Amino acid sequence: MPGSSPNEQMTPDLGTGEKPHAGPASLFKGYASAVAGVAALTVACWLLTPWTGYGAISLVFLLGVLLAGIFLARGPVLLVAALSALAWNFLFIPPLFTLHIEKFEDVLTFATYFII
Repeated sequence: MPGSSPNEQMTPDLGTGEKPHAGPASLFKGYASAVAGVAALTVACWLLTPWTGYGAISLVFLLGVLLAGIFLARGPVLLVAALSALAWNFLFIPPLFTLHIEKFEDVLTFATYFII
């Protein structure tokens, strides 16, 4: 019988795709996790670049965005997407240390961070 079990009443309905409401401390934790995760991923990618090239690095950052979508709320995920795209653009796409993208394929990859 629905609603008769105490556990059933406390379980949020995850079938709608919405995550339960989080308080301010939890929200801050999500944003802090987003920034720390992108920072760690950026350092790891910087070390991997000599062996993989910047094209493969974009996929590593994209994987980070996808994983953030599983574990974090919408706001922190959008922050992960923005920071990942900017880090990839600034640190890995030639010309380095600029926010200029020369190749159309890199523009599409940059946009993918936000579409996913």
